Amino acid sequence: MPRNANQTRCWNSINENTVTFITGPAGCAKSHTAMSWAIDAVSKKQYEKIICTRPVVEAEGESLGWLPGDLGAKLQPFMRPLFDIAGKHEASPVIETIPYAYMRGLTFENSICVLDEAQNSNKKQLKLYLSRLGYGSKMVITGDLDQVDIYDSGLGEVINALRGVEGVGVFEFTNADICRHPIVGRILDRL
Repeated sequence: MPRNANQTRCWNSINENTVTFITGPAGCAKSHTAMSWAIDAVSKKQYEKIICTRPVVEAEGESLGWLPGDLGAKLQPFMRPLFDIAGKHEASPVIETIPYAYMRGLTFENSICVLDEAQNSNKKQLKLYLSRLGYGSKMVITGDLDQVDIYDSGLGEVINALRGVEGVGVFEFTNADICRHPIVGRILDRL
């Protein structure tokens, strides 16, 4: 459940729209709000499953190189934040992870689709993702425009292009909404 007034407004934006973009600084609960809403909706049988996507992008300047294992093992480090959030809830919904690389041709039906860290997606990837939306589904797309690790991020451009489209909501958190240690907001204000 939402912890403050802005999280409640964000929650309501997800309720009211088919596609909701959530932006804001690190620690303002973008991912938590999106995943908690998704888990709540699946537990209420509004959707059959949660489809999670995160760009397979390491933080700028970092590279761990090749990862061994099957697709699930390779995606695990990137998906861990979403699974950590899901682990805090009593309900155990069906969560499917799908990277951009394997989306073409898919239609997401009867699903709540969460795209996290979308600032590390280019415009073509976001178009691919958004065009997977099928009947009975909803999408929540989160991102922090100040934490871009790729040179051609398309999140800001896509949000601006879709702002005002019926069924598309845009919710913007600020530094005042940061839920982590109080110093995080002060650090981000300076940096």
